[in-house]
Amino acid sequence: MIVGSTTSSVAVSVKRVVSCFILTTTSDTTASTEHWTRENLRIAVFRRKNTMPTFPSHWAGISGSMEEGEEPWETAVRELQEETNLVPTVKPGEYPEAAEETSNKSDNDSGGGPSCEFVKAGGLYLDVPFKPHRNIRVYPFVVRLPYESKANELLELRGTEHDTYEFISVQELEALHPVVPGLAQAFHHATYGQYLARDALPEDVWKWSEDKVNGAATLAKQVIELLAVKHSTTTVDLTTVAMLRPTMVPIVNALLALEERKSKTSEDELDEENEEQQGDSAATCSSTATSNAEEGQLKQQQSARRQSAAGQAIFQSLNQEIERSIQLGAYSLQEMLEEFVVTRKSSNNDDKSPFTIATFSRSSTILNVLKRFLQQPSSSSQEQQEQQSTNIQILCAKSMPGAEGELMAQDLLVVTQKDGPEVTVKCIEDHVLHDLIRTAKNNVQVILVGSDCLMDQQVVNKIGTKAIAEMVAAAKTVNNNSDSNKNQQQATSTRLVCIADRWKLWDDIFAPPLEDIFECVPRDLFDSVLVPP
Repeated sequence: MIVGSTTSSVAVSVKRVVSCFILTTTSDTTASTEHWTRENLRIAVFRRKNTMPTFPSHWAGISGSMEEGEEPWETAVRELQEETNLVPTVKPGEYPEAAEETSNKSDNDSGGGPSCEFVKAGGLYLDVPFKPHRNIRVYPFVVRLPYESKANELLELRGTEHDTYEFISVQELEALHPVVPGLAQAFHHATYGQYLARDALPEDVWKWSEDKVNGAATLAKQVIELLAVKHSTTTVDLTTVAMLRPTMVPIVNALLALEERKSKTSEDELDEENEEQQGDSAATCSSTATSNAEEGQLKQQQSARRQSAAGQAIFQSLNQEIERSIQLGAYSLQEMLEEFVVTRKSSNNDDKSPFTIATFSRSSTILNVLKRFLQQPSSSSQEQQEQQSTNIQILCAKSMPGAEGELMAQDLLVVTQKDGPEVTVKCIEDHVLHDLIRTAKNNVQVILVGSDCLMDQQVVNKIGTKAIAEMVAAAKTVNNNSDSNKNQQQATSTRLVCIADRWKLWDDIFAPPLEDIFECVPRDLFDSVLVPP
């Protein structure tokens, strides 16, 4: 099973499908999360009819192919309504378009069936090899029903694909046979690994996955170090680790790259082994238990070396791409400062206002861009003198609900300079930054944000980024409608800039699943999205 993009030179076509898992619990107190545990959980599995053209008599979730123009969640809603009597409802904020549609529907509009709710915004997609050079890409979803006895009363089969269903435990699902390919793994993807057995992964990997403070670049490097160095001799399914933090695309891409490098090395070694065996085909040998054990130990050591070498290469690439983005970001900030100084100088007044940079959330990339910017010299002595006379102010928005901005401000406070401009670092409430933007009076020259995922039309970042982007756009509209000098407005209005490295590029046409703390922001709301070529 493969997640994320592939680096294979052979073109692989993709058939997109969804798979919906209907959950219930053995407890009748479904309101409390403590009753939705691995032990209490029950999952509905459906047996495909023996007349089905693919995977007849196999157990599956409610699944179906995506139609042209559909989003994955739309296919999920349609399939649930076609194959069962359930009427899916959508949690507000998860799928805004769907929430609006379902809230406007009456029971008669949807067939009057029992409602079920989407628990999460879908899990990380799963690529299942189906035919040579063709994968099935599964977008998994979860919906929830009341406790088991009630669920059996509510759920009815419709359509022509299944002849029966059962509610089974997680353990039974993991051992179920025959099933459509990747069924259990797709379930764990849909639930973000919440119902994995605790011993499925090393404890420090679980702890790493619970980090809600550090950004995607930092966490990607941390997990590569964990799996390629500390746990190089441990058998860990890398796609399982990737699905724990699916919104942070560098993690998914780095783990995929590690898996591909390992697999490629293993295939090359297997080819060499086969050639040796063919050249020695006439020879016979007998193996003792001791030699078998030694051979197994040798293979384990070779696998550990492969994983370690692959991890080192990926870690180096992560660092190189991050460094390129830091250089690009620092250079762009320097240009903005020079422009700010020239504009202020040409205004012929005694304006001593600082060059103000604001940040939102906590990003190691943005932190290092600011460090580099504050430490790099100006291009000439005259410019250096003028810029040194310009105070620099960095405002770190608190970034609720996680308050990561407080940590960002603490990180920046340790940045010191011997010969540079005076720098003031403040942590401010989010509403203070909002007010500074709304006044449209050039209180903030640039707002810097990082990214957890970059797509052609969207940027994924922490919740709150979209509101800031919309305020910046609205403030520009106010400025552009005023009667003052247009050129000066363009030079002094607040800019919203995203800085990211190439490991954050997402290969799919649909956004990755959004953890609760993330949101999608239209890319055209940014003045610049800086990604090294």
